[in-house]
Parts: sequence; structure tokens; C-alpha cells
Amino acid sequence: MSGCVDISTNLSVTGPDRLKISLDIDSNSGKSIPWQKEFEDNLTEEHSILKLQTHEYKQHFESPTIRFEEANTLLQEIASVASKTSGFTIKKPEIITNNKNWIIGTSQNFKIYFDLREIPKIPGLKINIIIHDIGNKNNFEATPLEPSFKKGLTFFPLEIGQINKLKISNWKWNQISIGIILIIALILLSLSLQRFRLLMGFGFPELPP
Repeated sequence: MSGCVDISTNLSVTGPDRLKISLDIDSNSGKSIPWQKEFEDNLTEEHSILKLQTHEYKQHFESPTIRFEEANTLLQEIASVASKTSGFTIKKPEIITNNKNWIIGTSQNFKIYFDLREIPKIPGLKINIIIHDIGNKNNFEATPLEPSFKKGLTFFPLEIGQINKLKISNWKWNQISIGIILIIALILLSLSLQRFRLLMGFGFPELPP
């Protein structure tokens, strides 16, 4: 890891129990380092669903849309490959989810744990979690470092040598259900206006003779 690298894991929640994961590895030296190539090879050996999209000193890996349960497995796979590549003991991260489905939407609550106590502090090594399009700062609780917010993105830096915890509360509207409710509301409003018209003595609307 000499060089060193910025490692960012991107989480994009696309719907109830659906998200995409991408991984960006950027060499600070402006040149690809052996660790990046070895990480790529080890990930390929695992037959990972995380596929390389760009290949230079800036690597971008991306997954298809998956369930949170699959995301948990994928994050643990990434940690295992990183541990094998670096020679450090990296404990597997964990996502704990608690979703409640309502008629008009879904309440999503999930916690992410990253135990980095076994990783020594290496100059130039930065590890971040980037959350896309989830509410505002009131939706997050994080330790030991506070997240920052910019242009719809939440940047959660991980502290090397610490247990990092991130709790996220999010609400996703069900657009289909909302559309049905709006249609029903418009029908009821139309019926109410017709009834009001009859009570006022205007009768039903008629075509001109």
C-alpha cells in the first residue's frame, strides 16, 4: 500500500431493500501501484459480482442492483480480498437492516459496522464510505468521526484502528401507491363537487342542444 491510496466504498439505495455498491481505489502517486493490480486479480479469483469499469491508477468497480443481504455478503468479500492483498487482518464489515413497509412508503433503518482495529496507521491511506441521495444530516449517527455532506452525497471517513459505526434512517415513498391514492382522492373530490352542484339546484351538466 505504499504510495498510498484513497479507498471509497459507495452505497446507492435505489429502492426498498435495493442498493448498488461501487468501489473506487485511487493511487495518490498518480500511477497504478502493485497493490491495486493484486487486489483486482484476487477479486477476479473470487468470481465477484463487483466488476472493474475503469483500469488505470483510478480503479472503479461496480455491482449490479442487489438486496441488502447480498450487499452484506459483498462487503465482507471486499474486506476478505483486501485482507488477503494487504496481509493485514481486516474483520468483516456488517450491515444490519430493519425495514418496515407501509402503504405509502418504506421506512429503512440500517447500521454499518467497520472494525479497523487490526489495521496499522499507514501514511496516506484513506478509507471512506460515500452514501448517495439519502436525506440530510439528521438521518445519520456516526462514530468516531462525523460525516460531511456535499451535493447529495454523505462522506463518512473511517478511522484506522477504531470500530466505525454508521446508523442511517431513511424514508422511501412508494410512487405507485401515492399515485393510486391521488387518483382516488381526485375521484372523491369530483363526486363531492357533483353532489354540491345538485344540492345547489344546478342539476347534472348537459350537452348544448
